[in-house]
Amino acid sequence: MKPSVKVPKELETLFELAETRMSELFSEFTSDPSRGTVEISGERYLLLRASSLANDFFDSIAQLFSGEDPEMAEEVARKFLYDFAHAMGKKDAEYYSKKLNLGNPLDKLSGGGNPFCLRWMGFC
Repeated sequence: MKPSVKVPKELETLFELAETRMSELFSEFTSDPSRGTVEISGERYLLLRASSLANDFFDSIAQLFSGEDPEMAEEVARKFLYDFAHAMGKKDAEYYSKKLNLGNPLDKLSGGGNPFCLRWMGFC
């Protein structure tokens, strides 16, 4: 398996295990276009173009404040998008930590907070 992250030699085994476990979790993929559903391991997921969130959503938030100072509108949009993405990422990391029964901080880092998860969801 090609590693998704570069880590010190002493952590390679831990991250390889996390990648294997995440691959197994995400291998149960089904979609039903007629119902507009995507499911992974029995959970509903959103299929979303990354630029819809990173660009179009940002522009929509900035547009809400378009009557104000344009620099202020961009700053509000940037902060909102950052806080929104941070909250989603934190909750997903907590979810995967529980789902994979990760207890200690290194296990959580390798599995629940692993960029591998985000890559599967199209954020990398």
